[in-house]
Amino acid sequence: MTQSEILEWIKVTGPIVFSWPVVGLLAVLIFRKPTLKIFEQLTQNSIRRARFGPVEIEQELTRVAEQGQQAVSKLNRLVELGAESRLVELEITASMFGGLLPPEQQQKMREHIKEYRSLTGKDSIPDN
Repeated sequence: MTQSEILEWIKVTGPIVFSWPVVGLLAVLIFRKPTLKIFEQLTQNSIRRARFGPVEIEQELTRVAEQGQQAVSKLNRLVELGAESRLVELEITASMFGGLLPPEQQQKMREHIKEYRSLTGKDSIPDN
């Protein structure tokens, strides 16, 4: 192989070897164990900090999880309260104005009341 062929080969393969994806891949391979150690530390519930040399990453996973659980509990209660309220509205409407509605709408209202009762576990006014 002549010197010009070697230089031509370097000219073609050099940008490929030193491209950012290749450099990134090499960095991942070189720092694989420390990076896995960081992820392992962050996923453990009891540990809130991960240290990687001079870099320290803090995560308050427990606090975030508790706040998320509280938000979901409040949202669930709001949905339950809305369903219970709607059940009462339908029962009042059925008892006060049910006779004024066409039979199809009366039947649909009874079905809705039955469904709300089964979902909320409430037995209020027996349907007609």
